[in-house]
Amino acid sequence: MRKYLAIDWDRYEARLLCVSAQGSRLSILAAESVALAPEAKPSDEGTAAEIGTKLRAALDRHNIGQLPTLVSVERTGMELLPLTLPPAADSELPELVANEVLRESAAVAEGAAFDFLVLTADPAVARKVLAAVMPPEQRQRIEATLAAAQLHPRRLLPRFLAAAALFQRLAPPSDEWRLLAHPGAEEVDFLLFRSGRIVFARTARLPATVDDEQRDSWLESEIHRTLTVAATETGEACIVEGVYIFGGHEEYRELCERVRQGLLLPAHGVNPLERYDLPPDVVVEHPGRFAALLGMVMDEAQNRPPAMDFLHPHLPPRRISRGKMAAFAAAAVLVCATLGGGYVWRNLSQVGRVNRALAEELQQLDQRVHQAAKTRRLASAIEAWQAGDIVWLEELREFSEHFPPARDALVLRMQMNSLPDGGMTVLQGLVRDPALIVRLEYALRDPYHVVQCRRIQTGSRPNDEYTHLFDASIVSGKREKEEYLKGAPKR
Repeated sequence: MRKYLAIDWDRYEARLLCVSAQGSRLSILAAESVALAPEAKPSDEGTAAEIGTKLRAALDRHNIGQLPTLVSVERTGMELLPLTLPPAADSELPELVANEVLRESAAVAEGAAFDFLVLTADPAVARKVLAAVMPPEQRQRIEATLAAAQLHPRRLLPRFLAAAALFQRLAPPSDEWRLLAHPGAEEVDFLLFRSGRIVFARTARLPATVDDEQRDSWLESEIHRTLTVAATETGEACIVEGVYIFGGHEEYRELCERVRQGLLLPAHGVNPLERYDLPPDVVVEHPGRFAALLGMVMDEAQNRPPAMDFLHPHLPPRRISRGKMAAFAAAAVLVCATLGGGYVWRNLSQVGRVNRALAEELQQLDQRVHQAAKTRRLASAIEAWQAGDIVWLEELREFSEHFPPARDALVLRMQMNSLPDGGMTVLQGLVRDPALIVRLEYALRDPYHVVQCRRIQTGSRPNDEYTHLFDASIVSGKREKEEYLKGAPKR
């Protein structure tokens, strides 16, 4: 039976979770939240030592000594860089990511740590990657805190990925979109999953001093904002199968109801600790905040490497340096000299000239191949874009023909994006009568269009011209220009 300790902290509290593992079975030995002074600044010299001292005191209360320690880091402790790289194999990504991070991030300095998460699995298309950079100052503060707590970390990873690891275990794989919200004491992580993989991630900071109702209203707005931004970033209509919130069932019951009523989406509260028996003296007020700790422990207990780890980052494959190549060549020459004697020595200068000439020729050929590959990737990307584009003027014409007159409806915002096999239009507008939205949806829906109204809510402009606000998305299939003249048959 093995034991593990998982910890994390923010300005308001530090959390610890100690478990014993036997195969895939876990038993929780201790779980506690330690209150901290929110007025202390993370950059204060005494803050790291103070947090570490309070953690050590809490560990001593539970008789926890030296154990394999897993540490998660909140979003404010790192810089996230969404990167789009050319098509490449997984083995080529570490070097590509390292070059892009060094070029784009101002946080990379001596002692900084970084790692990355791959968002697209197909090596034949552009690779989307989320890179995380931890500045050296933040890393030093974490090391100082752990030193004060007399702990030695085995893992150091972003908190949102640790929570994602737990959700991927709890939710069976599905081709449907799923949105996870992971509220903390001062941050909320939002992660969008498809087929069990993270395709989009963002973090929002909780407003200070709000009651539960204001918090739920803010979370509902951020969930809607996350889906809107994700649709733009991924280029697809994010029609989610459900929204999942880490926390106690009673803690977020009202929020789940607001999401069902306001966003017309299924919503579920997920208590990560409900499957485990807690010790009698342990009372957990916010069980959702322990999701990241439990996710780290489950991965470690089953020898599953985390998606990111600042202590063990993805590194470029080892390559033989020019120095080592020269050493191998020298060794080969020495062997030949021993076996061949004077013949090798007589021809050594000639072999050197030939090697230099071949090295120069190889360098020139490498440059040409590299330039040709860049040109080919650019041409392929343009060709794919042209093949997938649609006739936007005809799409706007058809939309205008079916849209109600200005006295009955008004478009506030409209955004059009190209998709691999067509396009997507996301719009927000106002109408006098909600029945007009249903008529518009029916008028636009045909074999070439998929229409969905996400939200309809009561509201009005100052002169009371319009009474209802709505959001809609229209996914358009690709057609030839001649097919627009015929018109699309109704389904």
